[in-house]
Amino acid sequence: DMQARLAQMPPEQRARIEAYLKSMTSGVPKNRTYKSCLTKAQLNGNPFADKGCKWDEMTSTGTKLAARGTCVSGSDNIKTNIVMHIVLLDSEHAKGTGTIAFSNGEHTMTSDYVMNAKYLGSNCGNTE
Repeated sequence: DMQARLAQMPPEQRARIEAYLKSMTSGVPKNRTYKSCLTKAQLNGNPFADKGCKWDEMTSTGTKLAARGTCVSGSDNIKTNIVMHIVLLDSEHAKGTGTIAFSNGEHTMTSDYVMNAKYLGSNCGNTE
């Protein structure tokens, strides 16, 4: 379980993990900014196919995407359920909402999110 894994960590690592977990469960919404690159082929197909998740349901039109999937991490056996809805507003902007639920079999943490995305350019540079 999580407490047993924390007990095995060096004190500095344990303190960082505990601080992170505390910040994530404080109940105060957090803003996070991510930068990623999608190819035209990914956008025309399943942009999440290479993330190692099983997508049970996925519908897509020219302007909307709705998806439901499950991911399981190898070593810690944490199951992640994902539900997302994304709407393309125009050629450079999208918005979305969703829910992510993490479970280790004993405990579950659920997080709702709101997403705003914008087109940055045709050259991804070294962005993953």
